[in-house]
Amino acid sequence: MINLTMMEHLWPNGNDRIPGLREAIVQSAPTIFAKYGIDTDLVIAHFMAQISHECGAGLEVVENLNYSAQRLMQVWPSRFPTWNSAVPYAHNPQALADNVYNGRMGNRAGTNDGYFFRGRGATQTTGRSGYHLLGNKINLPLTANPDLVNDRLNFLECGVADFILCGCLPAAEDDDVRTVTFHLNGGLIGLHEREQWLIRWKHALGVIPQAVAAVEPIMQGRKAAVSDYTPSTDQLVSMVKWAVTLLCGYAISKGWIDDSIVPLAVGAAVSVVTLIIGIWQHTTSSKLKAVANLHPGIEILVPKDVVMTDNSIAAVVRDTTEPQVKQKGSET
Repeated sequence: MINLTMMEHLWPNGNDRIPGLREAIVQSAPTIFAKYGIDTDLVIAHFMAQISHECGAGLEVVENLNYSAQRLMQVWPSRFPTWNSAVPYAHNPQALADNVYNGRMGNRAGTNDGYFFRGRGATQTTGRSGYHLLGNKINLPLTANPDLVNDRLNFLECGVADFILCGCLPAAEDDDVRTVTFHLNGGLIGLHEREQWLIRWKHALGVIPQAVAAVEPIMQGRKAAVSDYTPSTDQLVSMVKWAVTLLCGYAISKGWIDDSIVPLAVGAAVSVVTLIIGIWQHTTSSKLKAVANLHPGIEILVPKDVVMTDNSIAAVVRDTTEPQVKQKGSET
Protein backbone atom coordinates (compact mmCIF):
# COMPACT_ATOMS: atom_id res chain seq x y z
CA MET A 1 0.00 0.00 0.00
CA ILE A 2 1.23 3.50 -0.78
CA ASN A 3 2.30 5.78 2.04
CA LEU A 4 3.26 9.42 2.44
CA THR A 5 6.99 8.72 2.24
CA MET A 6 6.53 7.17 -1.19
CA MET A 7 4.38 10.05 -2.37
CA GLU A 8 6.81 12.68 -1.15
CA HIS A 9 9.69 10.86 -2.82
CA LEU A 10 8.03 10.09 -6.18
CA TRP A 11 5.74 13.14 -6.35
CA PRO A 12 8.05 15.78 -4.77
CA ASN A 13 5.93 18.65 -6.14
CA GLY A 14 2.63 16.81 -5.90
CA ASN A 15 1.00 19.45 -3.69
CA ASP A 16 1.99 22.43 -5.82
CA ARG A 17 -1.17 22.51 -7.96
CA ILE A 18 -3.62 20.95 -5.49
CA PRO A 19 -2.65 21.67 -1.86
CA GLY A 20 -2.78 18.58 0.32
CA LEU A 21 -3.12 16.22 -2.67
CA ARG A 22 -0.47 13.71 -1.58
CA GLU A 23 -1.89 13.42 1.92
CA ALA A 24 -5.44 13.02 0.57
CA ILE A 25 -4.35 10.25 -1.79
CA VAL A 26 -2.60 8.33 0.97
CA GLN A 27 -5.50 8.74 3.39
CA SER A 28 -8.15 7.57 0.92
CA ALA A 29 -6.10 4.82 -0.77
CA PRO A 30 -7.06 1.83 1.44
CA THR A 31 -10.78 2.53 1.10
CA ILE A 32 -10.76 3.43 -2.59
CA PHE A 33 -8.55 0.57 -3.72
CA ALA A 34 -10.67 -1.93 -1.80
CA LYS A 35 -13.89 -0.44 -3.21
CA TYR A 36 -12.75 -1.02 -6.80
CA GLY A 37 -11.11 -4.43 -6.30
CA ILE A 38 -7.50 -3.28 -6.43
CA ASP A 39 -6.04 -5.63 -3.85
CA THR A 40 -2.40 -6.23 -4.81
CA ASP A 41 0.68 -4.03 -4.79
CA LEU A 42 1.31 -5.06 -8.41
CA VAL A 43 -1.95 -3.50 -9.59
CA ILE A 44 -1.38 -0.46 -7.36
CA ALA A 45 2.05 -0.05 -8.98
CA HIS A 46 0.49 -0.13 -12.45
CA PHE A 47 -2.21 2.38 -11.49
CA MET A 48 0.23 4.77 -9.81
CA ALA A 49 2.64 4.49 -12.75
CA GLN A 50 -0.09 5.44 -15.21
CA ILE A 51 -1.39 8.43 -13.26
CA SER A 52 2.15 9.58 -12.48
CA HIS A 53 2.66 9.93 -16.21
CA GLU A 54 -0.82 11.25 -17.04
CA CYS A 55 -0.87 14.06 -14.46
CA GLY A 56 2.88 14.68 -14.28
CA ALA A 57 3.12 13.45 -10.68
CA GLY A 58 0.57 16.07 -9.66
CA LEU A 59 2.04 18.95 -11.66
CA GLU A 60 -0.12 18.63 -14.80
CA VAL A 61 -3.61 18.13 -13.42
CA VAL A 62 -5.22 20.25 -16.18
CA GLU A 63 -4.38 19.66 -19.84
CA ASN A 64 -1.94 22.23 -21.19
CA LEU A 65 -3.19 23.42 -24.58
CA ASN A 66 -0.82 26.36 -24.94
CA TYR A 67 1.02 25.27 -28.10
CA SER A 68 3.18 27.16 -30.56
CA ALA A 69 2.22 27.03 -34.24
CA GLN A 70 5.14 24.71 -35.02
CA ARG A 71 4.14 22.31 -32.25
CA LEU A 72 0.52 22.30 -33.43
CA MET A 73 1.69 21.14 -36.85
CA GLN A 74 3.57 18.27 -35.18
CA VAL A 75 0.83 17.14 -32.80
CA TRP A 76 -2.14 17.53 -35.18
CA PRO A 77 -0.63 17.42 -38.70
CA SER A 78 -3.96 16.59 -40.37
CA ARG A 79 -5.71 19.54 -38.72
CA PHE A 80 -2.85 22.02 -39.07
CA PRO A 81 -0.93 21.04 -42.21
CA THR A 82 0.45 24.56 -42.80
CA TRP A 83 1.83 27.40 -40.74
CA ASN A 84 -1.06 29.69 -41.69
CA SER A 85 -3.64 27.14 -40.54
CA ALA A 86 -1.91 26.78 -37.17
CA VAL A 87 -1.23 30.42 -36.31
CA PRO A 88 -4.82 31.36 -35.23
CA TYR A 89 -4.74 28.59 -32.60
CA ALA A 90 -1.19 29.11 -31.35
CA HIS A 91 -1.15 30.07 -27.66
CA ASN A 92 -4.96 30.16 -27.75
CA PRO A 93 -6.03 27.20 -25.56
CA GLN A 94 -9.81 27.71 -25.74
CA ALA A 95 -9.94 28.11 -29.51
CA LEU A 96 -7.62 25.13 -29.94
CA ALA A 97 -9.61 22.85 -27.64
CA ASP A 98 -12.88 23.70 -29.36
CA ASN A 99 -11.28 23.09 -32.75
CA VAL A 100 -9.69 19.71 -32.03
CA TYR A 101 -12.18 18.28 -29.51
CA ASN A 102 -15.61 19.50 -30.60
CA GLY A 103 -17.71 17.09 -32.61
CA ARG A 104 -16.25 14.04 -30.87
CA MET A 105 -16.02 12.49 -27.40
CA GLY A 106 -19.58 13.71 -26.84
CA ASN A 107 -18.62 17.36 -27.31
CA ARG A 108 -21.18 19.45 -29.19
CA ALA A 109 -20.17 21.34 -32.29
CA GLY A 110 -20.40 25.12 -32.07
CA THR A 111 -19.97 25.21 -28.28
CA ASN A 112 -17.12 25.55 -25.80
CA ASP A 113 -17.40 21.86 -24.83
CA GLY A 114 -13.93 21.10 -26.16
CA TYR A 115 -12.34 23.54 -23.74
CA PHE A 116 -14.82 23.02 -20.89
CA PHE A 117 -14.22 19.25 -20.96
CA ARG A 118 -10.47 19.33 -21.61
CA GLY A 119 -8.24 16.83 -19.81
CA ARG A 120 -8.18 16.93 -16.01
CA GLY A 121 -7.37 14.79 -13.04
CA ALA A 122 -5.30 11.72 -12.33
CA THR A 123 -6.08 10.05 -15.66
CA GLN A 124 -6.74 13.23 -17.66
CA THR A 125 -10.43 12.56 -18.21
CA THR A 126 -11.42 14.26 -21.48
CA GLY A 127 -14.65 15.00 -23.35
CA ARG A 128 -18.27 15.40 -22.29
CA SER A 129 -18.84 11.64 -22.63
CA GLY A 130 -15.80 10.87 -20.49
CA TYR A 131 -16.94 13.15 -17.69
CA HIS A 132 -20.52 11.84 -17.97
CA LEU A 133 -19.47 8.19 -17.64
CA LEU A 134 -17.09 8.91 -14.79
CA GLY A 135 -19.66 11.07 -12.97
CA ASN A 136 -22.22 8.29 -13.16
CA LYS A 137 -19.68 5.79 -11.85
CA ILE A 138 -18.81 7.77 -8.74
CA ASN A 139 -22.05 9.75 -8.35
CA LEU A 140 -20.62 13.22 -8.92
CA PRO A 141 -22.08 15.95 -11.23
CA LEU A 142 -18.97 16.14 -13.39
CA THR A 143 -20.68 17.37 -16.56
CA ALA A 144 -21.91 20.39 -14.59
CA ASN A 145 -18.61 20.90 -12.78
CA PRO A 146 -15.67 19.01 -14.35
CA ASP A 147 -13.22 20.64 -11.95
CA LEU A 148 -14.52 18.30 -9.24
CA VAL A 149 -12.10 15.65 -10.51
CA ASN A 150 -9.29 17.86 -9.21
CA ASP A 151 -10.73 18.23 -5.75
CA ARG A 152 -8.15 16.56 -3.49
CA LEU A 153 -10.90 14.49 -1.86
CA ASN A 154 -12.10 13.16 -5.25
CA PHE A 155 -8.79 12.91 -7.07
CA LEU A 156 -7.86 9.30 -6.29
CA GLU A 157 -11.35 7.85 -6.71
CA CYS A 158 -11.83 9.62 -10.04
CA GLY A 159 -8.53 8.18 -11.24
CA VAL A 160 -9.24 4.66 -10.01
CA ALA A 161 -12.79 4.64 -11.37
CA ASP A 162 -11.56 5.81 -14.79
CA PHE A 163 -8.84 3.13 -14.70
CA ILE A 164 -11.58 0.52 -14.15
CA LEU A 165 -13.94 2.03 -16.75
CA CYS A 166 -11.19 1.88 -19.35
CA GLY A 167 -10.75 -1.86 -18.73
CA CYS A 168 -7.21 -1.63 -17.36
CA LEU A 169 -7.59 -3.98 -14.39
CA PRO A 170 -7.11 -7.40 -16.10
CA ALA A 171 -3.96 -6.24 -17.89
CA ALA A 172 -2.56 -4.73 -14.69
CA GLU A 173 -3.15 -8.04 -12.90
CA ASP A 174 -1.20 -9.72 -15.72
CA ASP A 175 1.64 -7.18 -15.34
CA ASP A 176 1.12 -6.06 -18.95
CA VAL A 177 2.00 -2.37 -19.05
CA ARG A 178 1.58 -2.16 -22.81
CA THR A 179 -2.06 -3.27 -22.71
CA VAL A 180 -2.79 -1.13 -19.65
CA THR A 181 -1.44 1.88 -21.54
CA PHE A 182 -3.47 1.08 -24.65
CA HIS A 183 -6.72 0.85 -22.69
CA LEU A 184 -6.15 4.05 -20.71
CA ASN A 185 -4.53 6.14 -23.41
CA GLY A 186 -6.26 4.78 -26.50
CA GLY A 187 -2.79 4.30 -27.96
CA LEU A 188 0.77 3.84 -26.73
CA ILE A 189 1.76 7.46 -26.27
CA GLY A 190 4.42 7.79 -23.57
CA LEU A 191 4.86 4.02 -23.20
CA HIS A 192 8.56 4.28 -22.36
CA GLU A 193 7.94 6.89 -19.66
CA ARG A 194 5.10 4.80 -18.24
CA GLU A 195 7.42 1.77 -18.10
CA GLN A 196 9.99 3.81 -16.18
CA TRP A 197 7.34 4.99 -13.73
CA LEU A 198 6.26 1.37 -13.28
CA ILE A 199 9.81 0.35 -12.35
CA ARG A 200 9.96 3.13 -9.76
CA TRP A 201 6.59 2.25 -8.23
CA LYS A 202 7.37 -1.47 -8.20
CA HIS A 203 10.58 -0.68 -6.38
CA ALA A 204 8.77 1.55 -3.87
CA LEU A 205 6.06 -1.04 -3.22
CA GLY A 206 8.43 -4.01 -3.08
CA VAL A 207 6.80 -5.81 -6.00
CA ILE A 208 8.73 -8.79 -7.39
CA PRO A 209 7.91 -9.70 -10.99
CA GLN A 210 6.64 -13.21 -11.70
CA ALA A 211 9.06 -13.92 -14.56
CA VAL A 212 11.24 -16.28 -12.52
CA ALA A 213 8.27 -18.47 -11.68
CA ALA A 214 7.36 -18.73 -15.36
CA VAL A 215 10.29 -21.05 -16.03
CA GLU A 216 9.41 -23.62 -13.35
CA PRO A 217 6.38 -25.30 -15.01
CA ILE A 218 8.50 -26.12 -18.05
CA MET A 219 10.86 -28.23 -15.95
CA GLN A 220 8.32 -29.98 -13.72
CA GLY A 221 7.35 -33.63 -14.26
CA ARG A 222 10.25 -34.42 -16.56
CA LYS A 223 12.41 -36.82 -14.51
CA ALA A 224 13.05 -39.01 -17.58
CA ALA A 225 14.19 -36.09 -19.69
CA VAL A 226 17.45 -34.24 -20.21
CA SER A 227 16.44 -30.59 -20.57
CA ASP A 228 18.06 -27.82 -22.54
CA TYR A 229 15.80 -24.83 -22.13
CA THR A 230 16.16 -21.27 -23.28
CA PRO A 231 13.48 -18.90 -21.88
CA SER A 232 11.87 -16.38 -24.20
CA THR A 233 13.40 -12.96 -24.63
CA ASP A 234 10.54 -11.34 -22.68
CA GLN A 235 11.05 -13.70 -19.72
CA LEU A 236 14.80 -13.07 -19.57
CA VAL A 237 14.38 -9.32 -19.93
CA SER A 238 11.85 -9.35 -17.06
CA MET A 239 14.32 -11.29 -14.90
CA VAL A 240 17.11 -8.85 -15.70
CA LYS A 241 14.88 -5.85 -14.91
CA TRP A 242 13.97 -7.46 -11.60
CA ALA A 243 17.59 -8.24 -10.68
CA VAL A 244 18.93 -4.81 -11.64
CA THR A 245 16.08 -3.06 -9.82
CA LEU A 246 16.80 -5.05 -6.64
CA LEU A 247 20.52 -4.26 -6.87
CA CYS A 248 19.76 -0.59 -7.40
CA GLY A 249 17.37 -0.67 -4.46
CA TYR A 250 20.16 -1.96 -2.24
CA ALA A 251 22.52 0.72 -3.54
CA ILE A 252 19.89 3.41 -2.91
CA SER A 253 19.36 2.17 0.65
CA LYS A 254 23.12 2.54 1.22
CA GLY A 255 23.13 6.03 -0.21
CA TRP A 256 25.47 5.04 -3.04
CA ILE A 257 23.19 6.17 -5.88
CA ASP A 258 20.04 8.24 -6.46
CA ASP A 259 16.84 6.53 -7.63
CA SER A 260 17.00 8.47 -10.91
CA ILE A 261 19.79 6.08 -11.93
CA VAL A 262 17.43 3.06 -11.84
CA PRO A 263 15.80 3.54 -15.30
CA LEU A 264 19.22 4.16 -16.91
CA ALA A 265 20.73 1.07 -15.30
CA VAL A 266 17.77 -1.10 -16.30
CA GLY A 267 17.86 0.16 -19.88
CA ALA A 268 21.57 -0.54 -20.25
CA ALA A 269 21.22 -4.03 -18.75
CA VAL A 270 18.33 -4.89 -21.07
CA SER A 271 20.36 -3.84 -24.13
CA VAL A 272 23.26 -6.07 -23.11
CA VAL A 273 21.11 -9.08 -22.24
CA THR A 274 19.18 -8.83 -25.52
CA LEU A 275 22.46 -9.18 -27.41
CA ILE A 276 23.52 -12.14 -25.25
CA ILE A 277 20.15 -13.85 -25.77
CA GLY A 278 20.59 -13.80 -29.54
CA ILE A 279 23.96 -15.51 -29.26
CA TRP A 280 22.65 -18.01 -26.68
CA GLN A 281 19.62 -18.99 -28.75
CA HIS A 282 21.71 -19.57 -31.88
CA THR A 283 24.18 -21.74 -29.95
CA THR A 284 21.43 -23.77 -28.24
CA SER A 285 19.62 -24.42 -31.52
CA SER A 286 22.81 -25.61 -33.21
CA LYS A 287 23.66 -27.89 -30.29
CA LEU A 288 20.26 -29.56 -30.26
CA LYS A 289 20.31 -30.15 -34.01
CA ALA A 290 23.77 -31.69 -33.76
CA VAL A 291 22.61 -34.10 -31.06
CA ALA A 292 19.68 -35.23 -33.20
CA ASN A 293 21.87 -35.76 -36.26
CA LEU A 294 24.54 -37.82 -34.45
CA HIS A 295 22.21 -40.04 -32.42
CA PRO A 296 19.26 -41.61 -34.26
CA GLY A 297 17.85 -42.85 -30.94
CA ILE A 298 17.47 -39.30 -29.66
CA GLU A 299 14.60 -37.03 -30.64
CA ILE A 300 13.94 -33.39 -29.87
CA LEU A 301 10.56 -32.60 -28.35
CA VAL A 302 8.86 -29.27 -27.73
CA PRO A 303 6.89 -29.42 -24.45
CA LYS A 304 3.19 -28.85 -24.99
CA ASP A 305 3.22 -25.92 -22.52
CA VAL A 306 5.81 -23.96 -24.50
CA VAL A 307 4.94 -21.74 -27.43
CA MET A 308 7.67 -21.64 -30.05
CA THR A 309 8.40 -18.18 -31.42
CA ASP A 310 11.13 -16.61 -33.51
CA ASN A 311 12.94 -15.48 -30.38
CA SER A 312 12.50 -18.51 -28.13
CA ILE A 313 13.82 -22.07 -28.07
CA ALA A 314 12.38 -24.63 -25.73
CA ALA A 315 13.26 -28.28 -26.20
CA VAL A 316 13.57 -31.51 -24.31
CA VAL A 317 15.99 -34.11 -25.53
CA ARG A 318 15.00 -37.65 -24.62
CA ASP A 319 16.16 -41.17 -25.35
CA THR A 320 13.30 -42.79 -27.31
CA THR A 321 14.49 -46.30 -26.44
CA GLU A 322 13.35 -45.82 -22.82
CA PRO A 323 9.68 -45.93 -21.76
CA GLN A 324 8.24 -42.55 -20.90
CA VAL A 325 6.52 -42.00 -17.55
CA LYS A 326 3.00 -40.71 -18.07
CA GLN A 327 1.54 -38.33 -15.57
CA LYS A 328 -1.42 -39.42 -13.47
CA GLY A 329 -4.66 -39.18 -15.36
CA SER A 330 -3.11 -39.37 -18.83
CA GLU A 331 -4.23 -41.91 -21.40
CA THR A 332 -2.49 -45.30 -21.60
